[in-house]
Amino acid sequence: MSSTTECIGITASNRIALEEQLEAVHGYLQQLAMATKTHGILVTRHRADHYTASLSSSVPFGVTLEVDL
Repeated sequence: MSSTTECIGITASNRIALEEQLEAVHGYLQQLAMATKTHGILVTRHRADHYTASLSSSVPFGVTLEVDL
């Protein structure tokens, strides 16, 4: 099991809004990751319109891992 911090939910009604939200959350998490340099970013697709994103100790620093449930 990996430890994670601050899981952010992302839901949008159209593709453009979803991509904008994913980009904004990714940028925010990159800033948090730079502070510690110990976690990467885990983005999980739960449905076509719902994602979560968080810092994860199971993802190497500097890496973004995308998982499709």
